[in-house]
Amino acid sequence: MLTGPKVYLYNLAKEGFKMNALEDTANVGEFIHSDKFLLIDKIGVIRGIYNGTEQKDVDRLITEIKILKKEYE
Repeated sequence: MLTGPKVYLYNLAKEGFKMNALEDTANVGEFIHSDKFLLIDKIGVIRGIYNGTEQKDVDRLITEIKILKKEYE
């Protein structure tokens, strides 16, 4: 999960990761975003893209997080 100023996060999502991120004008403080999860390593390389609404993709993400963590041990 990302935190920080909205302008920075929206720009990072759109320009850096080519993902949707828009302010939700119907719900103050909320935003509209993609259903995709990205696994990004410490140097900013996208290591995987996963559909957050598909259990098999979420399971694969969890496995690949564990693999990535082992790379840094």
